[in-house]
Amino acid sequence: ADDIARERHPRLNADILGIAWALIAYQLAGISLSVVFGRLGDIHGRYAIYGLGFALMAVSSLLCGLAPNVLLLVLFRLVQGIGAAMISSAARVLALEAMPEGSEGKANGFMTVAFHGGVLLGPPLGGLVIDLASWRWIFFLMIPLGVLGVVLTAMRAKGRREVAGGRPPAIDYVGAALLVVLTVVLTLLLDRRSAELIGLGHQGLILVVLAATLVGFVAHERRVQNPIVNLALFRIRMFTFSILSLVIIATTTSVLGLLLPFYLQDVLHLSPSFMGLSFLAAPVFTMALATAAGQLTDRIG
Repeated sequence: ADDIARERHPRLNADILGIAWALIAYQLAGISLSVVFGRLGDIHGRYAIYGLGFALMAVSSLLCGLAPNVLLLVLFRLVQGIGAAMISSAARVLALEAMPEGSEGKANGFMTVAFHGGVLLGPPLGGLVIDLASWRWIFFLMIPLGVLGVVLTAMRAKGRREVAGGRPPAIDYVGAALLVVLTVVLTLLLDRRSAELIGLGHQGLILVVLAATLVGFVAHERRVQNPIVNLALFRIRMFTFSILSLVIIATTTSVLGLLLPFYLQDVLHLSPSFMGLSFLAAPVFTMALATAAGQLTDRIG
């Protein structure tokens, strides 16, 4: 069925593959670099990392909008993901530091509202922009937001110079690199066409590389003093089950977010604007309940 679909809709399959890798490139940076930038923020100050993240997002958004082909789009999305990793590594910590002690749940609730507010506004605005202009303007419109983020961060950070006390913690760059390789190889194992595209069609070989990288990553993280992933944390049952729940939710959301637009547009022939409106239900309910859930967390645990 996959081969038949590829023959009947070669352009559609190429579009799906290109968009998938643009999404993957963005997520790879977040997976592998968020902890690294978190440590850099502890050492050099979170405002510096936060502001640089907005600057990188603005520049990479311009490059994404000007990208002449899918390959460069994927590359620039990777750069954009690095900027997003810098922002996300500092955002929640800065929010928690700004709240009174004992209001951590409330702060997280506000952050969840903000995040899903973006999820709420993004699809309808994106569909409207595509209808009125083109997909490139989705990136162009992010440039002033990035510049505004830089300005506001600089104003907020004025007079604040965070200096890490004592010896700054080491950064596990080897672990971060192994995590990138592990994520890429796992993606190639799951995505057969992408593996074939770069000449790695033999899944057995990819599986061997994945196993070797995983063993090397675990061995390195167990012996390094400041690991990128502290494996001892997974002995904490609540931590482990929280991670698993987030993986399940993120996987389901990502699959729906990738495939549903193609189904709604190419099978049901709906307009981009209507498609954007159809994605509003989930973030609306999340925003409505997040703040209350955060306050309950502070009150009853």
